[in-house]
Amino acid sequence: MIRPLIALALLGAWSSAQTIDFETFPDGTPMSEPPPPGLLQISAQYEEAYGVTFVLANGQFPVIAKVGCPQTAFVGVSGSGCGPSPPPCPTMTTNDDDRHAGLTLVPGTNCASSTPEDFGCFFLTDDGVVSGLPTNLTIQYSTPVPTASGSILDIDQNEKWRVRAFDSSGTQIGADIVLDHCPTAADGNGKGQRWSFPATAQGISRIDLVYDGGAGNIGLAFDNFSPSSPTPCDGSFAFYGAGVPGSGGQLPKITLLGCPEAGQSVTLRTWNALGAALGCLAVGTSPASIPAFGGQILVGIDAAFSHTASGTTGVTGDGTYSLGMVVPASPVVVGSHVYFQAGYCDPGAALGFSLTRGLDVTVGP
Repeated sequence: MIRPLIALALLGAWSSAQTIDFETFPDGTPMSEPPPPGLLQISAQYEEAYGVTFVLANGQFPVIAKVGCPQTAFVGVSGSGCGPSPPPCPTMTTNDDDRHAGLTLVPGTNCASSTPEDFGCFFLTDDGVVSGLPTNLTIQYSTPVPTASGSILDIDQNEKWRVRAFDSSGTQIGADIVLDHCPTAADGNGKGQRWSFPATAQGISRIDLVYDGGAGNIGLAFDNFSPSSPTPCDGSFAFYGAGVPGSGGQLPKITLLGCPEAGQSVTLRTWNALGAALGCLAVGTSPASIPAFGGQILVGIDAAFSHTASGTTGVTGDGTYSLGMVVPASPVVVGSHVYFQAGYCDPGAALGFSLTRGLDVTVGP
């Protein structure tokens, strides 16, 4: 009985304690950027692993900026413009004007502070144009989290940003976090200001980055986003296998938000299923590869939980499901792997049943 008992005990969700630094995609693929004038939009690429999506106030999506020319976020440290053959990141010097303003070589937080922060070669900007005022950014959570943090870069001149958190009802949590321009332009130029929301009982469902500064040619530069608690987590998870899409070609998704360590509370979550669809969550302590429903059952099933997804009946992608438990505070479970997969009755699926990918959770101490 130990295998199904471990599987039952470890149902939960891992609110990633990792940081989205935009240097890689969630699956570890290195970040890339199309040649100018192409722009790589970021919207839901981090949803499955981190439970967050990004959208601008105008309904468009933010884009990736990379160290080097042409400028798409803000004027660099030298302010001298892009040269004919700028060196690649991260070998640029502070004499090279670039999207990143030499951030790999001029780190720092909170204006003149010498506290280092590595911003790497990529970050998020609004529209890829250094002209006029920046467009506000909204970060939406699939499931509320207790806390979050991130950095906004190059707040100098007459610039100012406000960061606001909201609960699931749309009510603001606490006061604005105000990131104002530094006393001198040199203090803020090419540096980052860190913001952080303390743990809140309401849970953060949305974060808005709102520009509140003066006029000018200003761009958004956002990086090192920790969607939830920055506390290190010794547990981990990884996706494996392929799912089976349902109505509208939508693939139901599964993730963990929380930290799968011994003694921690956790909640497994699925979403993007057909609204109000009948579903089943499979749990096991071994993976599998069993052909079924035009795809594969990816879990050696030790336990299965039937449920009905939330959402409006028949609406594509509207179905969600959550199930929480507490990881046993026992050394027996440390290092254990627990595997999850969910499936949903869906007439729009090839064989009437959609499947998520597999989720492999490793329990930490």
